[in-house]
Amino acid sequence: MFKVTPVTSPYLQQDTARRLGAPYLPDTYAFQATEMTEDAEPVCPLALCQFSFSGKEASLKSLDWAPDHEQDEAVVILVRTVMNWLWRADISLFVCADSRLSEVFCRRLGFRYDSGRWQIDLDLFYRSPCSYTEQNT
Repeated sequence: MFKVTPVTSPYLQQDTARRLGAPYLPDTYAFQATEMTEDAEPVCPLALCQFSFSGKEASLKSLDWAPDHEQDEAVVILVRTVMNWLWRADISLFVCADSRLSEVFCRRLGFRYDSGRWQIDLDLFYRSPCSYTEQNT
């Protein structure tokens, strides 16, 4: 079981990044996926998504995960949670600026390669999520 939450403290963001062997990006917002016990107690971080935004565009700066959790359900749900948060904040474009992510994984997350970069039109995604499958990106 895992839980996705916003990271509300720069100290927690830095600690989570350190524990995952990820870069700490102090000028970003972050959400994390945390492994939980059956009693809903946190065990350890599974993944961290650091991003920034300005105007109607957001940028995924860093997506990192614990060993053995590469591209698993927690990582995908973490990114989808960030997408939903951005869309609800009236941000309509989400760009992947983390060049370490493979093309296959970017497609799995719903990013499309357009205008020289991987991006998601969040308005289109939430109006027609079925058009954003791996096969259609």
